[in-house]
Amino acid sequence: MSFNGRLDQVRQQGSVSSPWENYKHQIFSFGVEDEWKVTDKWHLIGGFSLDHLKKQIGEDKTTLNPLAGLKFILNENLNFHLSFSQKSRFPSMRALYSSVGGNPDLRDEIGTTLEVGGTYTGLFQGNINLFTSNYKDLIVAIRQPDGTKKFVNIGQAKIAGFEIDASKRFGSFNVQTNYTYLKARNLTESRPLDLIPKSQGSLIASYQKDNNYSLALWLLGASGAKILIGQTLIAVPSYITANISLEKHLKAGSIFLKVENLFNRGYYTEPGYPAPGRRLEAGFSLRIGTNPY
Repeated sequence: MSFNGRLDQVRQQGSVSSPWENYKHQIFSFGVEDEWKVTDKWHLIGGFSLDHLKKQIGEDKTTLNPLAGLKFILNENLNFHLSFSQKSRFPSMRALYSSVGGNPDLRDEIGTTLEVGGTYTGLFQGNINLFTSNYKDLIVAIRQPDGTKKFVNIGQAKIAGFEIDASKRFGSFNVQTNYTYLKARNLTESRPLDLIPKSQGSLIASYQKDNNYSLALWLLGASGAKILIGQTLIAVPSYITANISLEKHLKAGSIFLKVENLFNRGYYTEPGYPAPGRRLEAGFSLRIGTNPY
């Protein structure tokens, strides 16, 4: 079971001579989920969430979102699942009331997802999931010709694809990899959704020496994407970036050194917003008290 509540309050002024505007935004969400053992191999999963939005402008909104699933346990190392779920996403304060791009008429986004997948925990650990999600009133920020953004709803959209991840430990070494394929469509306008690459992947290789120090190298990459700005379709090129970190573990914490964009590659995920170049970060963490576990 879970319960979450959030209250946002913003006071903003368009200019020094304009009156102050006050906005409040309240979201409450209650959820419950359970798993029932039908037989040793078959389990049922069910639940729901109740989400409520109290808006400053416009009607309040309450949504009931169901969850249902079926799990088949083939053996101790392999299981499969099939699930159906619906989830609502309410617009944020920024999306509703921002003086640049805010849209108080935004509707909440509703997504329904069908997923099938499997998990393996034998010689290595791995997961594979295939999914298709249909969205009503998808909330997106579109780029205007002058470079500003405006939040709008897309009447109908669909995202389908699959995700594969695997990890394997070799003594002190650990390797993890992930690959995601997405086909994202704006069905209302019959074109791809903006800035969503078809392929994304990561590779993490780490080494840990007897709780003394750890070294990690990770690669992130994505294929190209496109964005429609005004009437012009602009391509975003693919990229790969490398990062590395070294951490020294101490009795009461650790010190670390991290380098992001190790090779200082120039890339961007959205036109006009270049990613940072090589970035060096150092710091420490301090642990107070003892671990109860």
